[in-house]
Formats: sequence, structure tokens, C-alpha cells
Amino acid sequence: MWQGAAAACTTKTMPRIPYPDPASVPDELKGLVKDRLPLNIYRMLMHTPRVMPGWLALGTCVLQKSKLDRKLRELAILRVGHLSKAPYEVHQHRKLATAVGLSDAKIAAAASGPTAEIFDARERALLQFTDEVVGQVKSSDATFAALQQHFDSELILEILITVGMYMTAARIMENLEIDIEADGGPSMDVVRERAASVIAPSKE
Repeated sequence: MWQGAAAACTTKTMPRIPYPDPASVPDELKGLVKDRLPLNIYRMLMHTPRVMPGWLALGTCVLQKSKLDRKLRELAILRVGHLSKAPYEVHQHRKLATAVGLSDAKIAAAASGPTAEIFDARERALLQFTDEVVGQVKSSDATFAALQQHFDSELILEILITVGMYMTAARIMENLEIDIEADGGPSMDVVRERAASVIAPSKE
């Protein structure tokens, strides 16, 4: 199972810059994350009190208000994490992908990408597009045309925003070497509860 491997996906125990002293963080900033999962990425972002509120607002839109099916969203995010060699991102979103109902087989196949036989045509179009956006910025005409066979204009923009946001997140995580939380972070039960309460339902 991926859970066992994910717990060992990094050996570093300290980030490149220290997390802010909780006593120095304004109460209003703490309030922004009090109902979120207790993740080290949020602790690190508290270094940026002018930017963090906007970042969290974008994340809320992507996870809670997007029209994009949540299983497809998590598949794209996992692919971004693998392509970016960002174990922290992959670790957290494997949990979230499980919580929203993506199968263990597809979660594992996200590491292989669009060539994995388990994916249907829509998933392959999404993953091929994600690969090209991450790897070469602009997708080919053929890949974009394939994407348009499965997604309307609104969804294509949401896919781009999601991929772009998690490319940025991966680069924050990797350049600062953010470590996975003690004991692997929030349990699957906690993640499932969070997903059920705030994350937009699957459209399937």
C-alpha cells in the first residue's frame, strides 16, 4: 500500500528555514488555518502574512468551489507532485485522493502518467495535458484538442489553475524542504472527515 511508502518519502527532519515561532504569528493569521488540517505547509506560509490569505483563498476555490470533478483534480495534483519530485505534495494528496474516492490503483498509476492502461480516455487527456504544462509550459495542439473533447472552457481554465497552483506549492515545499508531519500527519479518518465536510462532491 502507498501509505507505508509515503511515510518514508523523505529523510530530512528540518526545513531549510525554520517555521515561525507560534508566539510571533498574529491571531488573525492563526484564525485562517484553525479549521484546516494541521499541515507543515501552513506553518511555513505564516512567514508571508501579506500573501498567505490570498493563497488560502485560492486553495479554497480549487478544493471547494471548482466545477472540476474532485477525483480528476486529485489525479492532476498527484501527477504534478510526481513530475515535480515533491514527496510532501504526493504524500498529502494521496490521502486526499483516497478520501474523495480515487482508487488505490489509479493513485499508484499517477506516478506513471497517461500511458498507464488503467486510465480512461478522459483521464489520459488530463494527464497528458498536465505532463506538457509542467514539462514544457505550453501543450501541443494535439494534446489540447484531445483535452477539449472531454472538458469545456471553464474546466480547462480550472485545470490550468489547479496545475499551476500545485506547481507553485511543490516548488515551495521542495526549495524549503518542508518535512512531513510526525507520524505521517493527519490520519485517514481525519482527512476523510475534512473532505466530506468541505470539499466539493464528485460530479460522477
